[in-house]
Amino acid sequence: MDGFFTPLIRAATYRRLLYLLLGLPLGIFYFVFLVTAVSVGVGLAIIWVGVLILVGTVIAWRAMGHFERRLANGMLQAGIDPPAPLPGDRRRATLWERIKAMLADSYTYRSFFWLLLRFPLGIAGFTIGVTGLAVTVGFLAAPLALAIPGTEVQFDALPEALESLEWLALLLPLLGLVVAALTAHVINAFAQVYVMVGRSLLGPGARREVQVERRRAQAAEERTRLAHELHDSVGHTLTRIVVQS
Repeated sequence: MDGFFTPLIRAATYRRLLYLLLGLPLGIFYFVFLVTAVSVGVGLAIIWVGVLILVGTVIAWRAMGHFERRLANGMLQAGIDPPAPLPGDRRRATLWERIKAMLADSYTYRSFFWLLLRFPLGIAGFTIGVTGLAVTVGFLAAPLALAIPGTEVQFDALPEALESLEWLALLLPLLGLVVAALTAHVINAFAQVYVMVGRSLLGPGARREVQVERRRAQAAEERTRLAHELHDSVGHTLTRIVVQS
């Protein structure tokens, strides 16, 4: 059974922390890019230049969605399967057919919503990570203030009668460890939110997952049937050999 401080010694916790910290700059970039590109594309659509900008924007945000899926799989161990390939990728299709297939694909819109969500989720994740790190480091470094000559440690939250007890600063590292463990648990829980949302928006989609699971079940049944047939065939062969001998 995992202990309260166990997440502090796991490398996965720090990978998730780094993922949350990266969420803010990536979220800002995605938000600015999408808002700017879509606005310019819609504004210039009347002269057809905007149409090309919009098509390029769609291609770009789909590529960003693939990057986000790989990033989540690498840093969060999310296990998100890639989306189904476009129908136009399986044969020689014209540019118009590829554009229609891209616009008809649900992944186009799901990846768009994911990129937009990265901004508010990035703010929340960055706040959790930075606040937890700052409070933890502050508590752990509190005893160092006592080693600096002429430094006075004050506790504004304590009564005046206890403010002179500088030895209380020695207890703050213990509180810092507790805060670090709490922060680690919150980081892991928030990372699971990313994983759940990412599987819905960056994966193959619910319909595709049902099809994949159905094919896996059929393959498992086929393997079981072949194993039974092989077992029966070997058994009959051995029996015939024994009888003939």
